[in-house]
Amino acid sequence: MAHDIELTAADGHRLSAAIAPPAGTPAGGLLVIQEIFGVNSHIRDVCDQFAEAGFLAVAPAVFDRLGDDVTVDYSEIDRGRKLIGRLDPRQTILDLAAGVEHATRRADGQALLALMNEATGETPVMWGPSMVGYGIYHYRYDSGREGDFLRIGFSPRKTRLSLYGLQSAPDAAALLERLGKHTSGASCLYVNKLADVDMNVLRELVELGWRHPRGT
Repeated sequence: MAHDIELTAADGHRLSAAIAPPAGTPAGGLLVIQEIFGVNSHIRDVCDQFAEAGFLAVAPAVFDRLGDDVTVDYSEIDRGRKLIGRLDPRQTILDLAAGVEHATRRADGQALLALMNEATGETPVMWGPSMVGYGIYHYRYDSGREGDFLRIGFSPRKTRLSLYGLQSAPDAAALLERLGKHTSGASCLYVNKLADVDMNVLRELVELGWRHPRGT
């Protein structure tokens, strides 16, 4: 069933949205655009129908620029048209973009969760507020500093996905050349969205990274 979440647009405006996730890993994220009646029961039903079909659906409440929980009865068509006319199209685009960003990032996060669950056979553990980790390995630097860190994992951050533990295994470099659009950091890979990479190659990297923790 669709439920409410809060989105933040690029200009800092906070708005509500209806979201309906599927039962399993999403086939993708979909943006549902409200009619002149707002995010009403019909729009929520549409989100639910897409969720039943396997998609994650998000419907931003663009009328939130005019007030909280603004909906219009179907008998009030003229009022709905007037409300639409009061919206700034530039702000509406920001609100819809926030919905696209949330749907994409959440769908990608669930897809990574399913992939790493299957590849490792492990139960994920949260490392801090945003990192999803599998396994653990102990590191020790030449300086004498040492500690524990996740073996492989990911973080679905707002602007991009961070993937941990996939760069240092034997043959990882050759796979990275085939992965697709990404950048490398000191301890992780950065991917804007999963649609930018070859998922079969990513699976190989995850399986390889799990078999060969850093430093082994």
